[in-house]
Amino acid sequence: MSHEYSKAVKMLEEVIAYFVNHKMMELEMNISIKSDVSIITVSGLTKTQPDDLNQLSQSLNNPRQPEVEEYYWRLLGGNNKTEQLHLLGALVDEANIMFDDHRLTITLTRKK
Repeated sequence: MSHEYSKAVKMLEEVIAYFVNHKMMELEMNISIKSDVSIITVSGLTKTQPDDLNQLSQSLNNPRQPEVEEYYWRLLGGNNKTEQLHLLGALVDEANIMFDDHRLTITLTRKK
């Protein structure tokens, strides 16, 4: 498994944990890994908008930190009890969060 694919899988696991911890089901997910960019998308249905979407958006849209990403990506998925989404902001170039008609969609973009 390539290094970028391993990172993408751990990032996907962390986003899925967010959805499950917020009791969102009927999840749809996609990973697209190309030579220049990786894109991870997860969407799911929920009755109400999560209260922490603004905080989530801030965490995920922190500037990418290439100098610490090797350390951070290894920390992802290591603890099933807590979300470590605050680490993802250091690993992605862009995060897009959309809530519309009871569907939450999170898209993470990581350029190479």
